[in-house]
Amino acid sequence: MVKNNQLVVRYSSEQYDVLSGNIGDYPVTLCFEKDKYEGFYFYKARPENKFTLKCVSSKSAGDGEVELIVKEYIANGTNTGTFFGKYMKGSSFSGTFTTSDDKSFDFSLYKR
Repeated sequence: MVKNNQLVVRYSSEQYDVLSGNIGDYPVTLCFEKDKYEGFYFYKARPENKFTLKCVSSKSAGDGEVELIVKEYIANGTNTGTFFGKYMKGSSFSGTFTTSDDKSFDFSLYKR
């Protein structure tokens, strides 16, 4: 939906664990489906461009933390990046994001 010339992105905290923070210097919002490590994220400067997220590896790291490898896909199905990080269910996700051309950025996301 467009409101005041801006796209309004709708998502429900009942359906998603919603995390906000930065990939490098870029503000983002990430939404994992409840009880899954999949969903989508978008850069706050361009909310109309959602990236699909699919988990390719998850491993318990103890104390409720899970080590994840999550791949990012654009609309045509091309993998354009990978998140390597630790996820504290519904609370935080942090680590390193690597683009398909091998640029790396630290990321830190927290429940909003």
